[in-house]
Amino acid sequence: MDLEAASVKAITESVAVIVAICTFLWGIWVYRSQKKRDRELEVAKDRLNRFEKFQDFQKRYGEEGTLIKVRNWIYREQHSSNDIPEPSDYELKKFMGFFEEIAIMINSGLMGDDLAAYTIGIDAARFYDTVTTYHEERYFLLFNSFALRMQERFKTLSEAEIKSLRF
Repeated sequence: MDLEAASVKAITESVAVIVAICTFLWGIWVYRSQKKRDRELEVAKDRLNRFEKFQDFQKRYGEEGTLIKVRNWIYREQHSSNDIPEPSDYELKKFMGFFEEIAIMINSGLMGDDLAAYTIGIDAARFYDTVTTYHEERYFLLFNSFALRMQERFKTLSEAEIKSLRF
């Protein structure tokens, strides 16, 4: 009986060790699965925040009087009346400042060149072609480089790239 009791004890201990190892491995798997899900949720939340920020920019671009005035002026040949008054220096600088904010978002990795070029970047390029006063001013280097980058990127943006735009 001693041998039988020792065998039962050994089997019981072996089963307990196997159960403990399986439980430990299960715990690791559950932990990693939760961490992966948490990372995915954080990425989705980050994309949503960037999209909301982009929507704020779009709204501002469509509603802010100064931006509308300058945009109408750079596309004045498309309006029935060509007598749209030239914007003031302040208004032109405010327009450039708006695009500098977008350039900073791109430089920070919050938005891609393709999205900016396809949505409103072309207006910065059009402004750059229309208003040459600020081309040599160091203070407007960020705007000028952004406008030129948008101009080049818009020319080469393919239909497939447009269809796959995302944050």
